[in-house]
Amino acid sequence: ARPLYGRGPEGIVAPVGANHQPTGDHLPRASSGRVSLRFQCAVFALALGFGLAINELNLHQVKARNPGNTPSNSKSTVYGYTIWSIDNEWYLKPAHNLLEGRGYTVDPRDPRLLVRRTPGYPFFYLLPPLVFGERGAFLAIRFTQLALAAAAAVLLGRAGLALTGQAPLAKATMLLQALCPFPMFYAYYTVTEALHPALVTLAFFCFARALRSAGHGAALLAGAVAGIAALVRPIDGLLLPAFLAGAVVEGGLSRMARGLRTGVLVAVGFLLTLAPWAVRNALVTGGDLVLLEKYHDDDPMGYGGAYIGFRTWWSSWDNPGTEEYVAPILEEVAAGGPARCLERV
Repeated sequence: ARPLYGRGPEGIVAPVGANHQPTGDHLPRASSGRVSLRFQCAVFALALGFGLAINELNLHQVKARNPGNTPSNSKSTVYGYTIWSIDNEWYLKPAHNLLEGRGYTVDPRDPRLLVRRTPGYPFFYLLPPLVFGERGAFLAIRFTQLALAAAAAVLLGRAGLALTGQAPLAKATMLLQALCPFPMFYAYYTVTEALHPALVTLAFFCFARALRSAGHGAALLAGAVAGIAALVRPIDGLLLPAFLAGAVVEGGLSRMARGLRTGVLVAVGFLLTLAPWAVRNALVTGGDLVLLEKYHDDDPMGYGGAYIGFRTWWSSWDNPGTEEYVAPILEEVAAGGPARCLERV
């Protein structure tokens, strides 16, 4: 049987024996080695090369099929560096407006858009134009997102190592993630899908470290990174209940207090990260509590729940390209709501 490993008073990993017992604040796991720095660097290089290959192939295909670069969702480019997306309007425009002194909003003329969208990705986009200029920013962003996706492959394996102590499992996880096309494929897009997988992985890595450490910092950091991920893509707010449940279940009945303490620290880190955005939204909306985004039918924020429902209904009859036709209709009759949209169609 493999010996259990615990952390001694000096913080040194040692086998549990007659002269050493793990403290109650640590959760020992069977260990079968470590993952060398050389292997981690190799995985990072493999993920980087794989991501570069599939994205360059996609970019080449887009350029070949649209030599005139006529704007088309996922079928044209921005300066030849990234793939153009219809979501650029939502994620890049707020950053441009902020840099130009018009405030954080998609459209300064429409007060409903002051809380759309969450600021994670627009703030990520803020620095590159200042450093590299408008054109160079897209080249810098694509390689930054590619590097983050490659680093996430390594971090996912390290999280597994922290939780299980099994180096073979950690190595297999790193390799599988490095060669997974789904998180890599968005690296050449300026959309939240290109950034949030790396943030989710980093949050999970911090959480895994929090479960294996008596310190408070890792738990707070896990919550803070999860909060940043939610500000990039609101669905990542589900990390909070997942981490809370994980902390309690992992601790078990014998360590319930420690699990609850870890969960509370994660929640504190998460809420502190969202607090500035929530306070700002309360100020600009006259007191509304908006932690992430609002999709209420009676307060559409330019594209609310009822409008999304209408688009879903319409797309079920045709393909998503019909939104090029639907958008002007929605804009024309927005004051009257979706019912008038249907009458207009």
